[in-house]
Amino acid sequence: MNIRELAKIANVSPTTVSKVLNHKANDISEETKKRVWEVARQYNYAPYQNVINNLDLDGKLIGIFVPAIDALHLQVIRGAEKAAYEKGYEVVVCNIGDNPVMLENRLNSLRRKKAEGVIISRFATYGDEILSALTNYPTRVLDSYGSCTSAVNQVFRRLVNHGHKRIGLLTSDLKRTDTQKKLDACKNAFLKENLSFDISLVYETDSSPDSSVLGMRYLLSNKITAVIAFDDIIASGVYRLLQNEALRIPQDISVLCFGDYDIHPYLYPEPAIITTAYEEIGYNAVMDLVREIEGSVGGDTAVEAVVSWGIGIGRYHEQKDSFKRKVLVMGYLNMDTVIYIPHEIEESRCPNINASDVQIMAGGKASIQSAAVAKLGGNCYVVGRVGNDLNGGKIQNELSKMNINTGGILYDDTKPTGKATIYVPKEGKTSYDTDYGANLNFSPADIEQYEDLFSDAAYCLVSMQLPQEAFYHAARVCKRKNVKLICNAGPVFELDDYSYLGAHILIATLSGINILVPGKGSTEEKIRKLLKSHTENMIITQEYEGQCILINANQRTRFAMEDFEFVSHTAGVDCFCGALTVALISGKDLEESVAYALTGAALTMSRPGSLPALPDSEEIMENIGRVIHEAY
Repeated sequence: MNIRELAKIANVSPTTVSKVLNHKANDISEETKKRVWEVARQYNYAPYQNVINNLDLDGKLIGIFVPAIDALHLQVIRGAEKAAYEKGYEVVVCNIGDNPVMLENRLNSLRRKKAEGVIISRFATYGDEILSALTNYPTRVLDSYGSCTSAVNQVFRRLVNHGHKRIGLLTSDLKRTDTQKKLDACKNAFLKENLSFDISLVYETDSSPDSSVLGMRYLLSNKITAVIAFDDIIASGVYRLLQNEALRIPQDISVLCFGDYDIHPYLYPEPAIITTAYEEIGYNAVMDLVREIEGSVGGDTAVEAVVSWGIGIGRYHEQKDSFKRKVLVMGYLNMDTVIYIPHEIEESRCPNINASDVQIMAGGKASIQSAAVAKLGGNCYVVGRVGNDLNGGKIQNELSKMNINTGGILYDDTKPTGKATIYVPKEGKTSYDTDYGANLNFSPADIEQYEDLFSDAAYCLVSMQLPQEAFYHAARVCKRKNVKLICNAGPVFELDDYSYLGAHILIATLSGINILVPGKGSTEEKIRKLLKSHTENMIITQEYEGQCILINANQRTRFAMEDFEFVSHTAGVDCFCGALTVALISGKDLEESVAYALTGAALTMSRPGSLPALPDSEEIMENIGRVIHEAY
């Protein structure tokens, strides 16, 4: 008989029966209590727990408390169940998170079921009062079984032998016991290898890939040559950032991780991995616990972590070539649809277009300028904003494939990726239809988020196409970080007399100069004002003629490309900016750099399209002799 059947016979509710039988019936009449007890005696009813308490059980039950049922603890549970089966025990797994109240509740439940022992993982933190309750049980703590000291020492020995001294640590939650054990092992290894432990090279993540991306960017800004991720989920974030920034493993940076979650087999190239046999830990913990329950003597059987070297650790080669210093490119990122048409769009609004006449590719000034820098061998980082959509992902993927570091691309949840439709006629001027989308949200806060990218940068290419506040903020950061600013004034807006630009080079058209400095006065007077208040050097471009003029305090030199045949100006100025920067960073003087840039721009404008039209360095050097320059 159960409580509901008894309640029905006594003509009361199950709650009333429960209160009476458990002596909690202060609010129930004597007559009702008497009736319930009479029915209970008549039918020999006894509560279930009284039956359990009066039985002589040999429960052979072990409780296992874990903070999460994740890949790591599943391995532990698998080993524990194997050992329990061999010894004739049952296991009860309790997922308690980091909730002390839930732990206490589950302990009481096990006590009622006459559990004989408890295994607890101290990856979560519980109060001392709760943990003291475990003294009533034979107990094993999983954290006491694993040891990574020997493995970490092996790793540091190899890193030091390969020339690494600045080793970054991406940790998980430092409140976790296993994280502290890993960190302590690393600290001891630093000392053992006569390296100072630098707390600035430790970044605590929340064990998510996104947090790991931010942490890895921070560590790279601190010039690390190797990184140790405290689990392989963190390592997946490391790989994402390194891929975006076109850094190779192990040629550019060495990577090691603790392989706790079995994600490392999916990382390529495979990092060096410290693995712990968590299934063996679960097995040993149960075996040791059963020995104590049954009166045998024995301590904890520790499990040592092992190292699988993969190809994640390589030799450190100091970059002495200034050519490898960063070039930052900051501007608009669009998805371009390039349509090749027979005539200018004004003459033929609805031309017949074949599929072969259409190309879809990454575009916008930041895309094309960074592609030019990368194609000519520069170490390029792009900074911009795209929508959190398919086009945004395509742009980042396309630029990454060009060996452009895309870690500075932000995803916008409020606006779509910018789009441009570009009409390229066989003869005449190219025309555009543009929706700037997420580009319009680019702000000073975006630049502040990625200020670390300015570290060790030699030049920063910034387009005045950016919102004005962001443009001026980029100029201020360049000045503070001692990065030379190359400003592409196209599109262009009036410069604020009170906001010093401080450009190393300002690139503009003649018409652009009149927008930069509006009002009365000759073009010559406006150029002098710009040189006095905003820039060291000016380059006035005349792209349709394949010419430019270099002006500064000491010279005026005209450069022109012989036998120039104009086809399209879609990417001409952007190639000029990228090529000029690469030439400067490789050690060419200003005149040589302008000649190099004009050659690249002329080659680009002599063929249709944008990205596909960009030349490589070999083409430029073959044609640079066609550039003439003379005093102007």
